[in-house]
Amino acid sequence: DLSPNKPMRHTIGDVTARVNKQVKSLLEAPHDPTDKPWDRLAKSYYQKCLQEEVLDQNGISALVMILNELGGWPVLEGDMWQPWTHSWEQQLALLINRTGINAVVLEFAVGHDPKNSSTTVIEIDQPKWGIGTRWPYLSGADDPMIKNYTQLMIEIAIGIGADPAIAARDMREAVELEVKLVNFSADEQMRRDADRVYNPFQLYQLAEIFPYVDLEEYVRTIFRDSVDITLNDTVIVREVEYIRGIQHVMQSSSKRTIANYLLWRSVQGFSPFLPPWLREPFYKFRANQTGIFTNTPPERWEDCVTLSVMMLDMPVGKLFVQHFFDKEKAMTKMDELTLYLKETFIEELHNIDWMDDKTKQRAVDKANFIEYKSGYPPWLFNDTWMQDNWGLTPTNRTEPLLHLTIRLKLSRVRDELVRFKQTVDRSVWYQGPAQVDAYYAPNLNQMIFPAGIMQFPFLTIGVPNYVTFGMAGAVVGHEVSHAFDDQGGRYDEFGNLEDWWARETAVKFYEKTECFVKQYESISVPEAGIRLNGRMSLGENIADNGGVKTAYMAYNKWLESSGGVEPALPGLQNFTSDQLFFLAYANVSFVLLSSYSNSPLQL
Repeated sequence: DLSPNKPMRHTIGDVTARVNKQVKSLLEAPHDPTDKPWDRLAKSYYQKCLQEEVLDQNGISALVMILNELGGWPVLEGDMWQPWTHSWEQQLALLINRTGINAVVLEFAVGHDPKNSSTTVIEIDQPKWGIGTRWPYLSGADDPMIKNYTQLMIEIAIGIGADPAIAARDMREAVELEVKLVNFSADEQMRRDADRVYNPFQLYQLAEIFPYVDLEEYVRTIFRDSVDITLNDTVIVREVEYIRGIQHVMQSSSKRTIANYLLWRSVQGFSPFLPPWLREPFYKFRANQTGIFTNTPPERWEDCVTLSVMMLDMPVGKLFVQHFFDKEKAMTKMDELTLYLKETFIEELHNIDWMDDKTKQRAVDKANFIEYKSGYPPWLFNDTWMQDNWGLTPTNRTEPLLHLTIRLKLSRVRDELVRFKQTVDRSVWYQGPAQVDAYYAPNLNQMIFPAGIMQFPFLTIGVPNYVTFGMAGAVVGHEVSHAFDDQGGRYDEFGNLEDWWARETAVKFYEKTECFVKQYESISVPEAGIRLNGRMSLGENIADNGGVKTAYMAYNKWLESSGGVEPALPGLQNFTSDQLFFLAYANVSFVLLSSYSNSPLQL
């Protein structure tokens, strides 16, 4: 059965719902004398998030206080607004420094150098867009989705206190600015090319390449309280043509329009902290985007659990692992699973007949080097580490939820900034243990499988292994297959972007990938008049096929080593172990699709 606010149901969604309820039970529990400071912080944050009546009272005023610290939102202040005296580049940096809001006009990050994964670099990229997807903007301001977006902006501005006429004028100008920016952006298919987005420069060179965007001031302002920046520091510009193109757009736009746009995106990002009645337009906009109008907004506790997991990933993850994760049995089962999968994967590489010997050996080396991170970080229960990283002073009763959230965000921003010029710490987990997800990181050659997904039915203690290999094994196999897909295969065993394939072998690989492209592009949905984009989904399609194949072969390898017989499940005695493996896999295939959410959370 589907609940009113869930338009689809699948295994990953069911597990997420159960984990969220488990997290809810932990966070709503009263404070206990044995609670650590980070336990109390997690509980306090969640319980403050539930206080809708407080958001009714101070949600708008808390937001306006932040907007005023950023120079004021012109649409609210009308003719009284005074432009900032500094550049838009500095204002964009201040937005990160004071709120943690990123990926507006530009996206900034401290990341691994793709060609030297042990060192850190500054990355500047094109941003995310307010609607999420890029294509509606390409039709201009008259696109129906852009019109809905504009109406949302106007409605929210008026709700916060803007004059309706000023709101209509200012928000339309802000949308027009965003449309102009999007027109210079690259689509996701182009961005799949790792070499195309690897454009390293030294900081002093940026003024020559982009004379009308002061990226040096932008970078220096972001780092001014954390790291000394020099003109010889490396900056990787992922989308050169985007930044070159927006120079004149930003130069010709008024500070008022830029300020309205920057602070609209801030308001949009902080929408979960608005009063309930002012969050409603975001849900309506989401319904207009999807065409699903029967959904009801999620209950507040669902949003608060999601926020808690996002903002306090390790404190919440620690509580989850402590109370709902069978550490010893689950980790033992996972170690057995990954051992067979790894051995099988390497055997498959040895048996490939289209790879030359040198490339094959490099591929085997890479498979051997893959680091499997399962469950949770080993330092999760280290009080010294938790104090250093999550010793934030617990909230007082009067601090607005938004202000506490910004404190949490800024502590993570500072963590990211101080990593610059440091040797890459490969032990860092970028995903909390209480998340129902798994991923492969090509720049680290790591596979992460957190405790949240090591649950029934993916990983269940005591069930036959055709279920375990068909579900958890297929997901692990999927993620590991990304190490050799059309993107992940570009990185070597250390996570460095390197041309390590012999030319003849690379040509054969891309010839074989064309079969996947054609196969998936042959699938269409006549009712919607669309056809699958086989090139855009190529990496996922390779991983799907490679993952289930590896899991199936690994299961048979385990079956042979354990005697060749497993008990049937009650009611399914007429099925063979092979058939039950694929029935289990059929229940997990939705894992590899993006789950739909009706939540406006955009932090």
